[in-house]
Amino acid sequence: MLRINLIVIVAVVVLVLVGALVWGLLGGGETKKIVVMDDMDRELKLAGRPERVISLAPNVTEILFALGLDDMVVGVTTECDYPAQAREKRQVGDINVDFEAVLEQEPDLIFMMGGMEEARERLGELGLTVAVVDPKDLDEVMESIIWVARITEAEDTGTELVEDMQARIELVRERAGEFEHEPTVFYEVWDEPLMAAGPGTFINALIREAGGKDIAQDMPQPWGVFSEEKLFQEDPEVILVSWHDYEQVLKREGWQGLQAIKDKRVEWIDPDIIARPGPRIVDGLEAVQAAIFPEVH
Repeated sequence: MLRINLIVIVAVVVLVLVGALVWGLLGGGETKKIVVMDDMDRELKLAGRPERVISLAPNVTEILFALGLDDMVVGVTTECDYPAQAREKRQVGDINVDFEAVLEQEPDLIFMMGGMEEARERLGELGLTVAVVDPKDLDEVMESIIWVARITEAEDTGTELVEDMQARIELVRERAGEFEHEPTVFYEVWDEPLMAAGPGTFINALIREAGGKDIAQDMPQPWGVFSEEKLFQEDPEVILVSWHDYEQVLKREGWQGLQAIKDKRVEWIDPDIIARPGPRIVDGLEAVQAAIFPEVH
């Protein structure tokens, strides 16, 4: 009897060991670890697919919803207003993060944009994992989407989204290549003092990709004051603004001699689709091209 019991015990142990080995080989023995680099070249080690995510960046919020991951999002900022469902999520601050509200949501991962170093450091001190997503051009926007899709295990949806975006971008580029003339364009950021968007901004990139020439291209910094003297010297054919009362530009005193004013070529562009480096940036590109070349749209 003792010998039989011993054989049974040994058999059970062997089965357990074999089962554990197979479970481990199949990845069931431990959570799949994810190691990635964010846009600050910081290495992030995630225990696995995040289940509770907070987005402190409107563009990343739009990426997450476009990937169908809205159930994963447990916190956003007051600026995260697209899509409409994003407004229903718990708000954890604006440009100033409500750290207590963030902690209450117990996030596995927090997304934020560049330029929020103090908040990022504080969140790190609280033991939270923060990923900085800060694309600088159209290609990097699509890389960001693929990156977010990878760590949230939504690669297939991310690939489809990026392929659609790339196809639309290529169509805009093809149209731009067909135009013999490159219209000069001025994007007014502010009126008093007059400010423009120059090199290194998404606005500048969209104007160029759409087939226009940004007259602020040679500014020494991305954003800055643009003199009226320089404006009249360049005499843009198109003026783009994101003011809701943009028609007041057509009536602006002293500007009636500008070509864009004489031709009534002052066009309004939704600021969200040209300033947020997310899926809608292609909408912005198409809108800019339509404003510069209305005859082809």
